[in-house]
Amino acid sequence: MTYLKHTIVTLSLVALVGVSFLPQPAAAQTATLAQQQQLLALYQQLFQLQLQLNALLQQQAAQQGQTTTTMRTGPNPYFVNAITGPATRVGRNSITVQAQVDKGGSEDLAVWIQYGSGNTLNRRTDVETVTRTGLRSLTFDLTNLQSNTTYVYRVVVEDEDGNRINGETRRATTVRTTTTITFAGQPVTETEGVTNVRPTSATLQGFVSMNDVPSGAVFFVIGTDRRQVNDADRARTFNDIATARGIFNKRMVTRNFSGRNTITSTASGLQRASTYYYRVCVEYDSRGTVIRCGQTESFTTQN
Repeated sequence: MTYLKHTIVTLSLVALVGVSFLPQPAAAQTATLAQQQQLLALYQQLFQLQLQLNALLQQQAAQQGQTTTTMRTGPNPYFVNAITGPATRVGRNSITVQAQVDKGGSEDLAVWIQYGSGNTLNRRTDVETVTRTGLRSLTFDLTNLQSNTTYVYRVVVEDEDGNRINGETRRATTVRTTTTITFAGQPVTETEGVTNVRPTSATLQGFVSMNDVPSGAVFFVIGTDRRQVNDADRARTFNDIATARGIFNKRMVTRNFSGRNTITSTASGLQRASTYYYRVCVEYDSRGTVIRCGQTESFTTQN
């Protein structure tokens, strides 16, 4: 791929030199047909090499589980690529996102994330500088966010000449804050967020307080069908919750949980580029078995 980029830059220089040595307008009629055809052939070869480079970058990005859509909003003389990645962590007041960039033939790139609530990209992260060649992965933290709010974001890159390219726009929703949690009486649960989001796995987080109940069984439910996730606490026991392969699943963390703490569980075997819904639950005995679950949250796996 490095050879291909060097070839593109070389051909660009050759094309420019060819232009500088063309006859001036007063003598333009003396330019031979062979000279015109040679220059046109150089431009066509340069264009084909650019297409090949873009195809190689897309193939490499796909192998690394990234979305390959690139949106260009201005000149791109150095064949720079900018890829907005998915959220890899979602909490109540922060979101961590990935981006991939290739500086192409430029000396360096300034890279940052534009983001905002709704459809407004009115905020930005600190700028990172990329000087190494090849496809580079960067991580950015979007902080000071509102809970239960959908944010849009995209990567922005700028070369040394001021040319800017925007990656595609993505969305992520922060985790809701539950009503006041009391530490007395019946157990309480709160779904806290997700971390380490990958193409086929993610780490789920939830808070459980057993309060006045000695112990209980803590587990997560997760699936692509929100209705099934919402209906989990209608069952009487963990064993009564029916699962559906690839659509809805349950994951026991511990059958003898006491006190209060944050619970985590890694969900694996997920589908790529799919939206999943999840919540933390606890099963306990209160004059009969009871299941209580936290709020339902969602995330999207990487491509």
